[in-house]
Amino acid sequence: MSSKEQKKEALKKPEVIVRVHGTRTANGVFIEDMNRAVDHVGQEEIHLHLLTFDAELDASTAASTGGQWIDKSTMELKAFHNEEDNQQYMNADSVSGPFNVYWNYVYTGTPLSLKRKVTEQNFGSGLSTRLACIPFPQSQFQMMELRRTSRVDHEADEEMKTWAYRLDGDARGELPLWPLVELCHQWASDRMAIAAVNQDRADELLIKRVPYYGIAVSAPFIMMRHWEEWKKTGTFEVDDNDKALCELVLDMQYRCQRWFFGRYAENYFDNMMNESLQRGCRHNNRMQQAYMMLPETFTIEDIEKAFGVKNDNAKKICQRLEKEGHLERVRRGEYKKISKTI
Repeated sequence: MSSKEQKKEALKKPEVIVRVHGTRTANGVFIEDMNRAVDHVGQEEIHLHLLTFDAELDASTAASTGGQWIDKSTMELKAFHNEEDNQQYMNADSVSGPFNVYWNYVYTGTPLSLKRKVTEQNFGSGLSTRLACIPFPQSQFQMMELRRTSRVDHEADEEMKTWAYRLDGDARGELPLWPLVELCHQWASDRMAIAAVNQDRADELLIKRVPYYGIAVSAPFIMMRHWEEWKKTGTFEVDDNDKALCELVLDMQYRCQRWFFGRYAENYFDNMMNESLQRGCRHNNRMQQAYMMLPETFTIEDIEKAFGVKNDNAKKICQRLEKEGHLERVRRGEYKKISKTI
């Protein structure tokens, strides 16, 4: 290259928004694109989330320990609440200063790879409660039907693409989801009341972030159900079907949290109290004992005495046990046991 060409200013990168990044993207590129991914709704500036997809969790875990994707574990934690991160470099070309993390990371893997991702040693970081872990059903040793040529459902692909563009580009403004907020609050409140009786700090920890998923996972499907109403009026009414979907997501996420990380949580708090590690359902003993102290027919006041709680929590425990089929209402203010244990 001639000296004349060398003296020319470097070409400027085009200011385009790139939102999908592979797991081998350099940190500098990732952060720069994240800062640039901004949209405007009216007078308000909103940040768009970057997206990363990986088909194998083990590969993602290996990539995060070195090379171009190092230290992404810190950003994984901060992405949940879009928290602030920071980096400082002497290099003028590198991104320096504070930035907020707007990022969704989706991957698949085996239960063993998940155990390598979330371990008993790093459980205290909070990563486990920031993950929505949904197990795939087992194949039951069944094979797919053998076909000479594969059939691609182009109609289904186009339908999914259409909804993806609608939800990403056309769904602007605040969604009228306050009824779901109330539902999630009540859901968590009911389970916190039971955790309080058991003094189960592990359960308390696992419950805390479940409500987020109830809304985040169900909202796109609810939006799709009410799309025509939303386009016409700019709002819609949350109905019982929407609430049922939200509660289903809450129950699924809670059960998955207990299944994958329940033992880690129990051991974490047992270790903090310098207790010997114990397994099984030790944390449910107080709840069982209190339930067995109740007479065959009882009142809210009896629940207060047996469980050692105040009136509001006693009512919540009663509602939860009734919903789970452990008791039934005989008459106003009086209940009857159905099962001997819970």
